[in-house]
Amino acid sequence: MRKHLLALAFLTSLLAGCKRDNPAPLPPPLYGSTWSLTTRTVVATGPSGTPTTTTSSIASGAFSIVYPGDGTYRLMTGGATATGKCDYDGKTITIYNTVGASQTRVMTIKSLTDTQLVTEEKTQDATTYYTSTDTYTRL
Repeated sequence: MRKHLLALAFLTSLLAGCKRDNPAPLPPPLYGSTWSLTTRTVVATGPSGTPTTTTSSIASGAFSIVYPGDGTYRLMTGGATATGKCDYDGKTITIYNTVGASQTRVMTIKSLTDTQLVTEEKTQDATTYYTSTDTYTRL
């Protein structure tokens, strides 16, 4: 019986010494840098149900966005700058009152590394569904 108690005490001390909180590694930061759009792929599916895919390369700096981390964004395109409110929850970026429209855009983050951000956005018009995948490079 004494052997069992000693073994139990030893096992308990080992378990008590184990660190139970293994925090997950922090994701790379979204905030504070300029993200330059480099590639946009749009899959359009119309009434026929057949998807059409178009991929465009974007010149570096032609379309850039900054998320300062204070609930706002600053968009730069073709010499014009727009600012507005945004939310970031680690999985999605929601932009309010985008340039040229009074709408809300919700982009799902597909990938975020120290140098690259990939987002996906689903939209539709009267006849077509669109899935846009945007790849940004941190400047």
